[in-house]
Amino acid sequence: MHLDERDIQTKVKHLILSDYMGAWSGIILSGLSNSARARLKRGLSFESRLVYVDGFSYKGCYSRDVEQLPNESKTAGPVWGSPILGVQALDRAREQARTRYEFDVDTAAILVEQDSGTFQDLLENLRMAGLSDRVVVNPTVIAPRDREIVVLRADFRHRYPEILDVLRSQYTKSFVLLDPRGVAGIPYEMVRQFVSLPSADVMINWAYLNFQRRAGQENEAIQLSLDAMFGGAVWRVLDENRGGTEPDEDRDARLARFYRDQLQQVDPDAVIKYTRLDFPDRNRTMFYLFLTTHDPTGALKLNEVLDDARLAQVRMRWNRARDKYVRRQEALGQKSLFEMAALRAPAPTPGSRNVDIGKLSTDIHDHFSGQSVFRPDVYRLLANSEVYASEVDRALTLLKRNNRAEFDSTKYSDPIRFSLKGGLP
Repeated sequence: MHLDERDIQTKVKHLILSDYMGAWSGIILSGLSNSARARLKRGLSFESRLVYVDGFSYKGCYSRDVEQLPNESKTAGPVWGSPILGVQALDRAREQARTRYEFDVDTAAILVEQDSGTFQDLLENLRMAGLSDRVVVNPTVIAPRDREIVVLRADFRHRYPEILDVLRSQYTKSFVLLDPRGVAGIPYEMVRQFVSLPSADVMINWAYLNFQRRAGQENEAIQLSLDAMFGGAVWRVLDENRGGTEPDEDRDARLARFYRDQLQQVDPDAVIKYTRLDFPDRNRTMFYLFLTTHDPTGALKLNEVLDDARLAQVRMRWNRARDKYVRRQEALGQKSLFEMAALRAPAPTPGSRNVDIGKLSTDIHDHFSGQSVFRPDVYRLLANSEVYASEVDRALTLLKRNNRAEFDSTKYSDPIRFSLKGGLP
């Protein structure tokens, strides 16, 4: 079996996937814990289910990482891809529910791969990961039971309605990864249906490089397929300056904002976040990664996850460029040993975030003055901002210290009572 190397962009995608799936499941389990305990204490059953969907799974494994993170040791074992990372995240969530919150949660995964050879490689890599006893291959009906991994050899674009039925099941929360390879793209009509699910978080990889290549071709069939991806032909107007004097970055950003707005139209209550992934050796867009959620806590956590991913990308690109330069200079014999050691210094890290907690606390108080709300209500107010949940918590603590808010704990179920403006009772 031939395995690709995992490049920087794919590694960053996988970091985002693993980090956010961990946060996503933790938020869900924490939210369910009180009702689970209450029902179980009364001798009643409690049902909940987490489902991971990988619509374009590929092989599930890579030969090695092209670049390491600073202070990251090279792994001797397999470098797992998104299908196995997703299943592992579900398994960790299952264990967390049992050990931390004392209730059981069902889990299931649906993995889809169209290419026959790649499909066989995926099955072999699932076996290597110790998961083959849970795999159900090409069932006639998609109805995974607890812990099952349904693996389909199919075009996701043809089977997604059946998968939507699974995700619409009662008590089900889902995480959906839509990361197609090649130039086909994902039809907006399909994406829209997943984003509209109130119980689903969706991660969409838009291969912008492939879009650029297709958009520049004067082929009506290709143009119509791009219309389908964007949900209409408006993108053609936004892209009409191709080859002109406008910088590529400006056009890239405008099209990314347009796609975000298209996703937002699906559900005004959804929160849409996105980030750009560049080529490893130059500042040119390769992908845009979009993430959607209906949970305000998840939205604020995404800010942190995406910031960490951007930093990881910068540092890996720095290391790659530095190492390439060092090797070239060593070959030419133009640097002293002292100078070479200096070149091997790690990439600089950014300083602490410059967030004005005082202003943030004032903004929160101005909005909720005189009201009694819950912590998720405050998060919801700021879901489309770039602040972290921890920074909102610090702002609330400051308000409590200044007698402008009262609360007994940081639990989501405990009310926060805000004073009137001016500190009046």
